Order: sequence, then structure tokens, then C-alpha cells
Amino acid sequence: MNIKQASDASGVPSRNIRYYEQEGLLCPSRNPENDYRIYTDRDVHTLKLIRALRMLDMPLEDIRAVLQGRFPWPLPPADRQNGCNSEPGNWRALFVFVPNCSKRMKRSLSWTWTPG
Repeated sequence: MNIKQASDASGVPSRNIRYYEQEGLLCPSRNPENDYRIYTDRDVHTLKLIRALRMLDMPLEDIRAVLQGRFPWPLPPADRQNGCNSEPGNWRALFVFVPNCSKRMKRSLSWTWTPG
């Protein structure tokens, strides 16, 4: 799928998708004939995860660690817990997405945030 289709499927604007690529959070394949990006369903899942974590104000460096299977901290710092607990809509968005994640992504998320 092209960037517009990936944007529509993930809810992430095309501009943000390009930024996440520049930051190394997403690496779509390229069409060898025209060098256009080719997004897969896995890329769309990654974009949805990035979007959900950004909704929780997780910094890009921490999102990178989640995507790489590293854990930036066992529990969020108290200041982040308070901020996240005050945003129940953000938690709902994450929990709607998580059941559709791959097992690897679920394992990456399992350590992170537990709403209080």
C-alpha cells in the first residue's frame, strides 16, 4: 500500500509517517522501479502502536526502545503515571489497539504502563 493508504489505515498523518521514517522507527520497503515506499500490514500495526504510545506522551526514544524490544524503565516515573492516569481516553485508545498487536509487540508493552 502507498503512504496515503497506510495513513488512512493507521490514523497517522502522512507527514508524521515520513518523520517516523526519518527517526528510524519505521522502515518500509521500496519499489525498485520507482523508489516509492511500500507499506505492509505490519507497518500499519507499527504506526498504530507508535500513535497509541504518543497519545500517552511517550518520547520517541522510549518508543524506539519498545519497538526494539528494550525496556526504558520497569514502570513509568511518578510524574508520567499521574499524567497518564488523568487521560483515560488515551488509555482506552491503547487498549483498543493492543489486542490487535503482534505477540512481540504485546510482550514489549506488557512491562510498561498499568493504569492506576
